[in-house]
Amino acid sequence: MSSPRPARALVAWLSEHEARRLGGSAADPGRWRAAREALLERPVSVGQAGLIAPLPSAVQEHAAAVRSSEGAKSMFANGWEIGWITDLRRVIAAQPTVFVDGPENGVDPIRRDPVEVARIALPLSAPASQVPVRFDEESQTWNITSPSPNLRITGNFGGEVEPGVLGFGFLVRVLPSFISVAEYRGRFILRDGYHRAFRFLTRGVLAVPAFVRRFDDDESLFRSGMLPESVFCGERPPTLQDYLEDAVADDVCFAPRETAIAVSATPTSLVFGRLA
Repeated sequence: MSSPRPARALVAWLSEHEARRLGGSAADPGRWRAAREALLERPVSVGQAGLIAPLPSAVQEHAAAVRSSEGAKSMFANGWEIGWITDLRRVIAAQPTVFVDGPENGVDPIRRDPVEVARIALPLSAPASQVPVRFDEESQTWNITSPSPNLRITGNFGGEVEPGVLGFGFLVRVLPSFISVAEYRGRFILRDGYHRAFRFLTRGVLAVPAFVRRFDDDESLFRSGMLPESVFCGERPPTLQDYLEDAVADDVCFAPRETAIAVSATPTSLVFGRLA
């Protein structure tokens, strides 16, 4: 079980019940109502003109290295391209909370050199991390966990490993995480890299390279755990800057969810050509 970590929550865009579950001052009904009122006083506006620009020459070399890296292959295969985000503050946020503690991928300490920023925003490989593995003898199951949401099964194998012995299994990796922005229904929404984007903002780094891709209206942007589409596509959507705004966001503390993969071997028998 992971330990609780400090985070910032977009209280104004949560339901009262969701805010109460986070605890801390966000659970105070008066605090929640005040955040809601501050949100409703805002003008109806998105303001994302000129948010995406061509890559500056200073980061072209790193972008070329990303294009040839193993970890980014699936991004390019799925239609993502590298662009330049001119102002992180104006990117729409869809994640209700963001952790604020500790460095990630070298963001701390951060230098404002564009190449260094590019290496952090679009890493060539995943940062070193521990991946606990446990084998359950009774259920014949490998249990693999990681605090990273990018733990994935990336392949499989099978064949003779020694004379008369066959081996079958899966390849498991923690894939690199990239700052990525989805263009959806005419808006630019952060899809991945929330922790790094927050760290960049707190250090005054506003312009960064990112993967950018246009999504069709019927495509799904996220798996689960995000704000409803009616919020990030609504009249007053939250932006990354709002994590820093005390009028609409608050400090909270909770334990992050871990990603888990279970690989099991279940013996079966064939009865008249069907699995018994």
